[in-house]
Order: sequence, then C-alpha cells, then structure tokens
Amino acid sequence: MKTILVPIDFSPAAENAANYAIELALFCKSTKILFLHAFSIQPYIIDMPLSSIDIEEMEKDKMKQLTDFDKKLRKKSKNVVTELIVSTGFIVDEILRIPQEQEIGLIIMGLSSTAKSGNISNSNITSVIKLAKEPVLVIPEGAPFKRMEKIAFACDHRQTLPDEVIQKIKNQVQLFHAKLLIFEVLKKDKALSYQKALSEINLENALTDVKHSNSFPSGDNVQEEINNFITDNQADMLIMVPHNYPFLQGLFHVSTTQKMISQSQVPLLSIHE
Repeated sequence: MKTILVPIDFSPAAENAANYAIELALFCKSTKILFLHAFSIQPYIIDMPLSSIDIEEMEKDKMKQLTDFDKKLRKKSKNVVTELIVSTGFIVDEILRIPQEQEIGLIIMGLSSTAKSGNISNSNITSVIKLAKEPVLVIPEGAPFKRMEKIAFACDHRQTLPDEVIQKIKNQVQLFHAKLLIFEVLKKDKALSYQKALSEINLENALTDVKHSNSFPSGDNVQEEINNFITDNQADMLIMVPHNYPFLQGLFHVSTTQKMISQSQVPLLSIHE
C-alpha cells in the first residue's frame, strides 16, 4: 500500500483514526503515514489584520501540537514512518491538495460520535468522499483496528463496475483473507430486473478467485437495511461505491450516520469510480 493520509484535528475521533492507520500500516507494510493538520484563520480579529509573523507563530504552535501528537502515538510503535504537515486553509481543500503533490493510496478519516468535534465534521467527510479520487476509509470513533473476516459490499446492480474498482475491492478482501458479502437492498415486492441480473453475472465472473456470497435484503429504508445487514452478518467493514452525491448526503446526515455507522461500529470504505 502507498502512503496513508490522515487528517488530524486533535479530536478523539482523529486520534482513533490515527491509531487505526498505524495498525493498518504495520499490517500491510505501508511505506508511510502522513498526518495533516489544516486550520483556517480569520484575516481580521477585532479589526486588526494579522501579520505574516502572527501566522508563522500560529503555524509553529500547530506544528508543535502535531509533533507532540505524533510522539504520543509513536510510543506504541516506532516501526512506522510518519510525516507531519501543517497548512492554512479549509480542511477539505487541503486534504484534496496533498494527493496532487504526493502519491497517496488511502485517506483515513475519523468519524465523531458527536455532531461537533474538532474541525473535521461529517459534512467534511462527505465532501472528501465525493471529491477525492483516492479510496476514503471512515473510522467510527472507538472502532479499533482488527483483522477483517467479513467485508460487506453494498452493491448497485444497475451499475456496471469498472475493472479498476473491482480490483480495489478484491485487494481489500485479499489483504485480510476475508469473505466478501455482496448485497443490494431492494424495495419490497421488487424482483431483480434483467439488467440487474446481467450485472450480477458480470460481477460474479470477476470474483471467481474471492470467497463471496450474494444477498438481496428488502426494505423501504435503505440506510436501515444496510445497518441491519452489517449487524445480522457480523460484518467487520462496509464498502460502498457512491454513484451520486444526493444518496451519499442522505447517508452522511448526522442522524443517519449514527444509525448506519456509529451504531454498528464498523469502518466504511468508499471507493471512487
């Protein structure tokens, strides 16, 4: 695996995501973890403009905070190479900028169990998932790293997945020697269409070398059925390939996120097409 990028806002969720990244890096022998702290500054405070010296001092303070954060984590493992970056700007913009300058294989973000914690909000996570070309792994606060045995894949059989996306899914499953639980939530009393059936066959042919199963739970509340499937099948991770932003926005509404991810306490891996 290439470099792992982890945005840090010093919240409990970010610290948990950082610990998760370290354990994952050790497991898959990743080359490096990049901790990024981005902060926005107000150009005027009490009608007084900030000088470049003031901004430099703020950056130094933030870097010291990030360095202390890194040292605390590295006490647990000194075998992981880390790089620290502090930048001024909006968090989403800075997260998207880094992969343009460095080869990033995965972005890991911590999902807070509260509506507000640090400056990485649920809406920021949604934006990164929508815009980033790299896979984004969302770690619920309190979810520890563990070896995956079952990985659930929420599939939309109306869409034919590109070979590159299928390979990324296979790589994740094969990394842990896990079983892939493919499922699609259907509306009640709705049968598979010819298009869906054909797409399922195509996906099936691409996964001949991966242990997997297919399921079609039914229900009118997609988010609830996804959460139920994860719980009922004791899945350790959920993989999704988002096709449109409105659907994702619904999934990442604070209340829905609490149900779908936080309650189930499993990481969500979003793979961009």
